[in-house]
Amino acid sequence: MKIVFIVEKTPRVAAAIKKIASGQGARPNALICDSADFGGAEEADLIVVGDIGGGAGKLALPESGKLSAVILGVANFRRLIFPGGPGVQAITCGMGEKDTFIFSSANIGDGEAILSLQRSITDINGRKIEPFERKVRIPEAALGEEEGDLIIALAALVFCAAI
Repeated sequence: MKIVFIVEKTPRVAAAIKKIASGQGARPNALICDSADFGGAEEADLIVVGDIGGGAGKLALPESGKLSAVILGVANFRRLIFPGGPGVQAITCGMGEKDTFIFSSANIGDGEAILSLQRSITDINGRKIEPFERKVRIPEAALGEEEGDLIIALAALVFCAAI
């Protein structure tokens, strides 16, 4: 079983993942753990970083031989110190042309968005995913979530081959 470790001050991304997965009948093939810090993340295959709060300090990701990727909002990218091991993918989510995942079009209020993967990534199962644009349905239960949390949640579900 793969382990997805979600780090955030308030469990908003975790809630969005559950709402989207449930609304689409998706079943992530992973154990999902939610925490306010990186304690226990050493065994993670994927770390998803939500809102980790303000502050100027750097945060070090744990060393892990299993870790294949970190998915995070672009605002947190400069705050994290990545492990020295080779092959850990930094997958950013936002609205910039350099972000890995973006919404190329979003009408969240109507329950849909165009999710765009802008560069190739390797998913949690070791399969390569090529760039795409895909219309995704945002379930009614997730419509109140913030756009940044939704894109991180969708990126995590794509990475786990759940959608």
